[in-house]
Amino acid sequence: MNRVSAAVRLVLVCFSLVPGFQVFSNGEIEADDLSENDLLNIVGPDECGECHKAEVHVWRETRHAKTFHLLTRKKQTKEIASNMGIRRVKRAEACVSCHFTSGYRKNKVKAIAGISCESCHGPAKDWLKVHGDYGGKNVTREQETPKHKAKRVAAIKDSGMIRPKDLYRLASNCYQCHIVSNEKLVNVGRHGPGSDDFELLSWSLGEIRHKFLRSEGKKNDEASPEHKRMLYVVGKSLDLEYGLRALVESTENGTYRTGMMKRVERVVAELRTIDALISVPEVRTILKIIEGLDLKLHNKEAGLVAADEIAVTIQTLAGTRDGSQWSALDRIIPQAERYKGKPGGPPEQLTMHDLPALVGRLNR
Repeated sequence: MNRVSAAVRLVLVCFSLVPGFQVFSNGEIEADDLSENDLLNIVGPDECGECHKAEVHVWRETRHAKTFHLLTRKKQTKEIASNMGIRRVKRAEACVSCHFTSGYRKNKVKAIAGISCESCHGPAKDWLKVHGDYGGKNVTREQETPKHKAKRVAAIKDSGMIRPKDLYRLASNCYQCHIVSNEKLVNVGRHGPGSDDFELLSWSLGEIRHKFLRSEGKKNDEASPEHKRMLYVVGKSLDLEYGLRALVESTENGTYRTGMMKRVERVVAELRTIDALISVPEVRTILKIIEGLDLKLHNKEAGLVAADEIAVTIQTLAGTRDGSQWSALDRIIPQAERYKGKPGGPPEQLTMHDLPALVGRLNR
């Protein structure tokens, strides 16, 4: 692979979730493991909107999208940047890794959007057309043959797409940002240690919900009861995994370590409640792993081993369970009044935001 410049390495950290990327604790990327093509694979949300019009319409009204313009104007952002010695937020590794989507534009690496489609589903250039090809120009999703679907799904997975059904990988993206694993950013920058109220189910079914596919863009459907339970249990398990990873990276007693310890203790208690209501071997395994770990300072190696064991267990949980036997959880999982924001509906009429996608279709 080609070596990339220091400036490129700085921004590439925002794609640390892409298979093959290796990010080190100092925020640098190993250049030998990367190519500039990784950034060239970012197409931007307008490209996705050519087919997913309703989804992108809803996304534009979310905080994920609006952070592109609003983040740099906030007083808190300016204070954190000053504390960290950051001059340009949209070029600082500590900021772009979570708050923006970056890619090549006019041969330069730059932030092109807020948290967008590819922040969750991966750089799309290699799989964009394949994932929407159901077997021919006029073949619909309902008409796709099982053989073609299997081939298509395998192709887009190999090309780096993170599909909604891959719940562990998809939700991991959320926790890698909503839990801040940067000790200096918290202790020195005075950034919060993460979103204390972040909970996968209530945030997924709030303003970021985009469940239009089955209704052909007409209705932003809610998740089934079974999937809600999966979101809740997988979310709590991931909260522990990434909280633990952040905790064991701490090097001193301070705001960062204190916040992460509280988070881990809270989530362990929540997992114990889940374990008391339903019998899930993977949840019990996760609890045994964390209860057998010494969380003292400077126990990083053992902590990361435990986090990796928890990750494997969550992947098994997410890949083999469907939530159908977990109705006992319905009494404790968040209900609609606790969802984070309101899910948007389909566009009622053409807006200025829809024009790039429309022009793209006309120019084909």
